[in-house]
Amino acid sequence: MAEADITELRKQCIDSLLLCADNVSKYVDIGKDAELNKLKKYLESYCFSEAQQNAEAFVLKEFTESNASNLDKLDDIVMEKLRRITQDNDFSSHPLINELEHRIERNSRNVTQQLDETDLAITEAEERHTDPITLKPIENPVRNIICNHVYERDVIHSYMQRKKGAKCPVVGCVSQQPLQNKNLKPDKEYGKYRKSTPQNSTALQEQMDTDAAYSQEY
Repeated sequence: MAEADITELRKQCIDSLLLCADNVSKYVDIGKDAELNKLKKYLESYCFSEAQQNAEAFVLKEFTESNASNLDKLDDIVMEKLRRITQDNDFSSHPLINELEHRIERNSRNVTQQLDETDLAITEAEERHTDPITLKPIENPVRNIICNHVYERDVIHSYMQRKKGAKCPVVGCVSQQPLQNKNLKPDKEYGKYRKSTPQNSTALQEQMDTDAAYSQEY
């Protein structure tokens, strides 16, 4: 394989690794840090191999230009270069590592911003204390500790049973993690707050039914 082909193949591999890091940092919830650390180690391994190859090429070039004929000496020089690379095995400032960390930071910032925007978008619905599936007042609230959204307990459990791998039903929620019972916690404070408001479940439902009937008449 020609050197140009090898260079292009390496570029494609690095691009794929960085794209994988983008997807992990954007869409993975469980085990995200572990997966990103794996990708970073792969990239560090590549950087080491690259430094090793560059050292060998540099030594060979110098040896060739000096018209030396002692191959044993060449081996010694190469081994010394490799020893130094091994001792100085810190690639934290390597451009590729910097690019990886920049992408992770940027994507994390974007995800946080999207979550904030999602929370703003559902503020009105939460103030009405309505379930995102039935749009009816929530009587027995459970909160998703992953994305912080609140559902009617029986409704969300039924939803999870009907739809395998179901995710948060709130429109615009950026969490890609499937709903799990262990992440749905009873929210007593939410229930207390809802009951303390003038528009409790019965009054609110009656008002919603009245509004709907009025709309149908006119």
